Amino acid sequence: MEAVIVSDYFYGEESEQFSYFRIPRLLVRSKKFKMLSTDAKLLYGLMLDRMGLSAKHGWHDELGRVYMFGVHLEKEPNRFQRMEVTHPKQYDFCIHKLGCGDVLDYLHIPKTTKERTPSMEHEKGYQPDILAFLEKVVHKNTLAYAEDFNIDKNTLQLSADASDVEHRSFLWLSRPNGTWCVPEREAFLRDSSAYHTWTFYANQPKGIMAYRVVVDGFRDRKLAGRVIPLDYAKQAQRVIKSALPITKVQYRDKDEYFCESRYDTFRYDVMRWETGIHDIRYVPENEAELQSLLMLEHQMEKQDKRPRRTKSVTMQR
Repeated sequence: MEAVIVSDYFYGEESEQFSYFRIPRLLVRSKKFKMLSTDAKLLYGLMLDRMGLSAKHGWHDELGRVYMFGVHLEKEPNRFQRMEVTHPKQYDFCIHKLGCGDVLDYLHIPKTTKERTPSMEHEKGYQPDILAFLEKVVHKNTLAYAEDFNIDKNTLQLSADASDVEHRSFLWLSRPNGTWCVPEREAFLRDSSAYHTWTFYANQPKGIMAYRVVVDGFRDRKLAGRVIPLDYAKQAQRVIKSALPITKVQYRDKDEYFCESRYDTFRYDVMRWETGIHDIRYVPENEAELQSLLMLEHQMEKQDKRPRRTKSVTMQR
């Protein structure tokens, strides 16, 4: 690589040895954009640079609109909307910390699917009051340690404002001696606490009433969403057989920096020596495989509830 020498002064046309990112003067001088952060303005310059490359290669649609980052951001779901679902921690950093959200708002480009998420009101299994429904199950089935449900209620209520379904989907069970509520996605990741909790009773399923709970949000001050009954004995065995190993862990440290490490490093080093870590998210080798696994599981739930067909056979002499 050719060395770049930077001296105290430029002589002649030496300043032309560098290439530059362009930032419109309007973003710097206009009062209209005074509230935009410096990072957001720099990011806009980076986006212009990438768009210029697309224009140079003729990457545009049939209307002449230039593609950006190789993806036309006006086509939904765009890469930011997909990132919101598949990589929520990176999405939060880009949109809120780096300033991408301000730039996308200025460009009138949608950055989230939350506003367009349809209500679950007309879907099968919809409950206008999730907590009241589950509380009836607790009263009927949980004879001891019913106070565990208070923890579950808090978990479900805190998820109501989450923009992505991942953080609003749970597996919940009631047993004669207590209740448990774990994130559905995490339950399918081997060695996670959710996995161990959910599969702990796999060999003793008697007396367990299980449900998949998907929170829609608050409606008329009540937590609404879908509550789908599960055959715990069958479902827990499927989790054990199909759960994926954890390869990476994403988290925020005590200074709110986004971090990522290998799973073994996180277990034996990060957890041991660092304090104040939070927003922990376990990641498999292939996120798409995990999402396909969850979709398949939801299809299997429907099959579990279908009545078995029996065929009458008449013996012939």
